[in-house]
Parts: sequence; C-alpha cells; structure tokens
Amino acid sequence: SRTAQGSKNPMIYKGIEFNIVQGVEPGVWKWSVATIENESKTGQTKTKPDAVIAAWRAIDDALKSNNAVFVR
Repeated sequence: SRTAQGSKNPMIYKGIEFNIVQGVEPGVWKWSVATIENESKTGQTKTKPDAVIAAWRAIDDALKSNNAVFVR
C-alpha cells in the first residue's frame, strides 16, 4: 500500500529489505535498512534515486564488512 509519505512496501537488494519514504518537507527522501538486532542503518537524501543508491551502498558496505545481520 502507498501513503502520502511514500511506499510502505520494502524493496529488496541482494536479498536484503530496505525502505524509502518521502519526508514531510519537499526534497527530503529517507532510507532505512533493518537489522535483526532491531537497529537500523538510516539516512536521507534530496531525491528518491539518491536514497535508493544510498541504501544499496549501506547494504554493500555491511555485507563486505560482515558486521551486520539483516532482516531477510
């Protein structure tokens, strides 16, 4: 389902779920990647494509370092 803030359906990258939502203010897109420990990697960008790329990078970095266990 969609809301005024953006998609509530998680996206998948390399088998890992992440979310992108539009912020309350124009030109703010927020991304998050959840871990099993109920912690999240989060950030915000000015565009939706940049938010997707930032989430992908966070996933790639965590997978390379083997420090995070993600919700799959």
